[in-house]
Amino acid sequence: MKTTRNLLIVILLVISLAFVGCQENDIIGEDNGNGTQDEGDNRVEIPDPDFGGTIQLSITNPETLNPIQNKDRDIDQFLQLVYEPLFVLNEEEKPVPNLIETYTISDSGTYIDIKLKENLHWHDGEPIVAGDIIFTYEALRAADLDVVYKKCVENIARMSKLDEDEVRVYFNQESILNVYAFLFPIIPEHYYEGNLNNDSNASMSPVGSGMYQFDAFVSNNSIELSRNDNWLGGDIYIDKVIGNVIHDNDAKAESFKQNLTHVFNPSILNWQNYSDREKIKTMTYTTYYYDFIGFNFDNNVLDNQGIRQAIAFAIDREAIVNTLYVGNGVVSDVPLHPNSWLGESIDNHYALDVEEASNLLEQNGWSEKNEEGILTSGASTLSFDLLVNQNDSIKLELANLIEEQLHDIGIEIIVNPVDYESYQNALMEGNYDMVLGAWKLSPIPDLSFAFHSDSNPQYNFINYSDPQMDSLLNNAYRSFNEEDALTAYDELLSYIQTELPYFSLFFNDSATFLGQDVFGELKPNTYNVYKDFNHLYMNLD
Repeated sequence: MKTTRNLLIVILLVISLAFVGCQENDIIGEDNGNGTQDEGDNRVEIPDPDFGGTIQLSITNPETLNPIQNKDRDIDQFLQLVYEPLFVLNEEEKPVPNLIETYTISDSGTYIDIKLKENLHWHDGEPIVAGDIIFTYEALRAADLDVVYKKCVENIARMSKLDEDEVRVYFNQESILNVYAFLFPIIPEHYYEGNLNNDSNASMSPVGSGMYQFDAFVSNNSIELSRNDNWLGGDIYIDKVIGNVIHDNDAKAESFKQNLTHVFNPSILNWQNYSDREKIKTMTYTTYYYDFIGFNFDNNVLDNQGIRQAIAFAIDREAIVNTLYVGNGVVSDVPLHPNSWLGESIDNHYALDVEEASNLLEQNGWSEKNEEGILTSGASTLSFDLLVNQNDSIKLELANLIEEQLHDIGIEIIVNPVDYESYQNALMEGNYDMVLGAWKLSPIPDLSFAFHSDSNPQYNFINYSDPQMDSLLNNAYRSFNEEDALTAYDELLSYIQTELPYFSLFFNDSATFLGQDVFGELKPNTYNVYKDFNHLYMNLD
């Protein structure tokens, strides 16, 4: 397995900066399903959908409105109202056709033929053709390494046009994950050819095919969009979208609180600041932010699978989610999104079971306790340090809860809070026993980056190496039909669950908040918080 595939994973070893809490707001009474909105002791009638109105959003100031050159995730979210990808992820985190009518994977798995839907047009009226797909791919390959969608094309070897509406895409290696490459937005060749630089007029005057089309941009002020009445995805209720440039999260939260903007999208929530919901609607979703305990496999005690399993059985993850995240997280035994179609056969195994944890410890020679209640074996005590970033208050609370829970079965945990630089250095030097960490996982579910023996030590910092794991990772990646993929992922995830290179804790939930004048239902996710935006409508009274 090539280590370049590791770059397909959008990786963020989570530090406190990713979990900065938002300012407290007056929030949220959720739609109770009977045509009314709870608001404290009052009940607000929900109006029938109607066409019209202007919705105010908040954005950062863009350097470009070309999605192939853009490096800003916040702007990418906004641009998904203007541009469309060939495929989108469904509720099972599975790529499904969007602009594509049909696609065929070759018997060898090394190429895919994709055919566009009929009657697709750009906002300027020109038809969407095969050349636009190839042009977008080539532009993305030539783009800077840190543009948002760069990683999508790294396993694509080349493309060729079969017809005006059909393209053949060749891949460097066969894989069921190749379809995930088509999540990048398509741009029109006739408009952007020769105009890809950020200093071109086209850079700030986008032409896409999405539900809204560009009207105007004022730097450091706003972007104005209007409804695309030729969009083939269904009715769009709201006439206009205004993206207001607001430079920081606190200011965005305050703007939403004052009803100056109608939607608020915090990146990751501190749910302790959002536990009292009284005034506005919440659309909750499970993110790709995944928390885990990593074990240093250079530690001879933690190299023992039975000890790792005992630790897993002794930690009450549900209690942690309820205490620290007000129930807004999903416990998981594996680093795969809980909704993923590839993990449908995997159930959580490590519910709290103190008796099983104690039995495992006794079976591995840890049965006597000293005066402090810590297990001993000969002259050794069962004691580990737990590395944690000190700047993240929630992570520190989490570490302290883990310390308390493991102490109950006789394991001493010494919480070691350090600053970010020291945290990174300790990981790279292997100077820890256990680490409390997290990844921002990609929607492309290749787990090789963390567990394959050939992966970059920057990612496989637990020093894990296992030929059987390597084989299972290779098999999962190289499967290229759904039946084989489901079998391969079932075997891989079951092995991860038993072997426990990480003890998976949970995936974090986040939310999109809708203001009091907005109705309808979004289906936000980490990579498109405006999914089903066309279902929203305004109170026009």
